Amino acid sequence: MAQSEIEELGEGAGAAGGAQTKEQLMAAGNAAFDADDYERALEYYHQATVLDGADAAAWNALAMTYYNMDFPREAWRSYKLALRADAENLQTLWYAGEFLFNMEDYTLSKMLLSHYVELETDPERAAEARALIVEAEELLGEEGESGGSKPGLPATGGEDEEEQDEEELPEGFGYEDEHDEDEGEDDGEAEDESDDEGYGEEEDLEDDDAEVFVAGLGLQLTGTEAKCDSCGTGIPLDAPHCYRCLAPHFYGEI
Repeated sequence: MAQSEIEELGEGAGAAGGAQTKEQLMAAGNAAFDADDYERALEYYHQATVLDGADAAAWNALAMTYYNMDFPREAWRSYKLALRADAENLQTLWYAGEFLFNMEDYTLSKMLLSHYVELETDPERAAEARALIVEAEELLGEEGESGGSKPGLPATGGEDEEEQDEEELPEGFGYEDEHDEDEGEDDGEAEDESDDEGYGEEEDLEDDDAEVFVAGLGLQLTGTEAKCDSCGTGIPLDAPHCYRCLAPHFYGEI
């Protein structure tokens, strides 16, 4: 789609009102996304989620846009908000599961994809999800053999790891439970992988980069612990946007 056509869709979205406005914003966002214009797509999808915070499709589209712009933490926040709006949304379960797989959180990816398979009626799509689950299980098995885990994830517990994770996750994926507050802590094993002096600094840098994203399940949507970059208003740590000026909230550096 040409840039002028995307702009026309955006102008139409701004001129409409109510539910129609959201539909036109989503159409304009989809056109921009298909054209790889992610900044413009982010603007349209963000406006759609502000208009309707219970629309799982809008949050899912926003998550995919954040991911394509290399903002994984913001992407995961949007996926969580999508699942919070509709825990059985097939599109979100699939894309969130695939996203977590790419981010190397194979345990949580497997959980979402397994739920997807339970709900998916299309045999081919269900088979594709099962194949990804099998791959995740193989990778989890490799981690278990080494007694550790991928950087930025909790340490594995061997054969009992999956059962422990399932016990910790409350009904509805635990969105209102903050059990994962300590999830990103490093057990120190990664630092012991090499005793050579010349490699210590390089591995520390790699670990720091990996710890930028941690796939916790909790959402902190109350309080004023963070600040809006646009107007300086105090907002919750996981607020998707400023509640005053409505600007998108980016986590920034940890």
